[in-house]
Amino acid sequence: MEYKIIDISATEKELELSLTYDEIKQDIDEKVKERVKKIELPGFRKGKAPLSMIKKMYGDELEYDAAEKVAQKKFFDLVKEKDIKYYGTPAIIDLKFNPNENLFLKVSYEIMPVFEINNYKSLDVEVIKFPENPNEVQEEIDYQLSQKRTLEDAEVVGDNDNYVVSIEVVEKDNEGKVSEDAKPSTLDVDMTEKNLNKDLYAKLKGVKAGDTFDFEFEDHSGHDHSEHEHTEEEHHHEVKKILYSVKVLGVKSIILPELNEELIKKISRGKAENLEEYKKLISDDLAQYRDNMMKDYTNLLVRKKVIDSNELALPKSFIEKYIDDVVKMELEHQKSHDHQGHDHNHVHKSKDEIRKDVEKNAEQDLKWLIIRDQIIDQEKIEAKEEDLLKFAEKEAPRYGLDPNKFVELYGNNLTQTIQNEKFLEFLRDNNNIIYKEEEVKANE
Repeated sequence: MEYKIIDISATEKELELSLTYDEIKQDIDEKVKERVKKIELPGFRKGKAPLSMIKKMYGDELEYDAAEKVAQKKFFDLVKEKDIKYYGTPAIIDLKFNPNENLFLKVSYEIMPVFEINNYKSLDVEVIKFPENPNEVQEEIDYQLSQKRTLEDAEVVGDNDNYVVSIEVVEKDNEGKVSEDAKPSTLDVDMTEKNLNKDLYAKLKGVKAGDTFDFEFEDHSGHDHSEHEHTEEEHHHEVKKILYSVKVLGVKSIILPELNEELIKKISRGKAENLEEYKKLISDDLAQYRDNMMKDYTNLLVRKKVIDSNELALPKSFIEKYIDDVVKMELEHQKSHDHQGHDHNHVHKSKDEIRKDVEKNAEQDLKWLIIRDQIIDQEKIEAKEEDLLKFAEKEAPRYGLDPNKFVELYGNNLTQTIQNEKFLEFLRDNNNIIYKEEEVKANE
């Protein structure tokens, strides 16, 4: 028996195996006998027909069929004997059998390469800072007040935007007429909405119940958002303009509550007693939110840099198995979600939809898991008992639990969460995070 292994890529190999007829004759004969026992010929009981008659009818087919089975067996015998590692299912890509002479076999298989994760420190990672909004505190106050607003009937839309207008709209055809089968729909238009259609907004100014007008809506839903460069003419043709006829059904003015101390205590849940304290509370909360968002964004960029800095060639079958496992977990999660009677508005996805979503980032996600686990092992990053207790002391009161009981209930999940956070902190601390201000592009 002779064999050789050929390196095709970092994850693919081919094994060529050559066997003399003497090395396989006994196995071939046994496989032929097994096949003969299953053959029925007219006038003979199953498996009792003379071998010479069967061979005359089947010719070399019996040995060729046996040779394929023997080849597979010899391959796996060699794999076991030489401790050849493979991943997934090996595939025969060539098989040559010469009766009474020899057998040649070529098998393609994948391996899991040994990864050396070395490039994860002292990397330059550029992070664009999120721009600060100087009006964010007032905007948050305005939003909170809008949640407590009331509506009162009004005769006409005034100069400010504090109005909700009920309208009936119906689409017009290309000739500017309302077709007989067109069905009108009603909706309430909040004029404080920032993304309100500009044409509609302008024409609602000064209207009262009973007024009618037309407005134009540009439908960009059919636009191709791919990276293909479009000419101005192409853009023009991709936008569908729709004309609507509008009838004003009624007007209501928005009445905002007075931001007094009583309301401040209520909406701040007792954390602020006056406007100054409330503004500081909002400012601190927004700053914390912005910091958390920046940290998450930084983590994503560090992750990308580390993945790109380490060459990981993954077997295709390994990626496929990962995708299969994630899809299976998501389907089980959906099923569990239904049984537990959670949010009925939860959007269910089919197996194909889930798979399509997972496939987008499967290879990168899998590479990151491998890198993370290896760095955690190399750097001996662990969640110690004091880490769990410190986390529990902060979180347990939210659930009305004693910290020790909290650790007892959620210990395994806590360990993974804290270990992962310490791993991300390690990467941030050991790489060069270069924060830059966002460049403001000049209007062309």
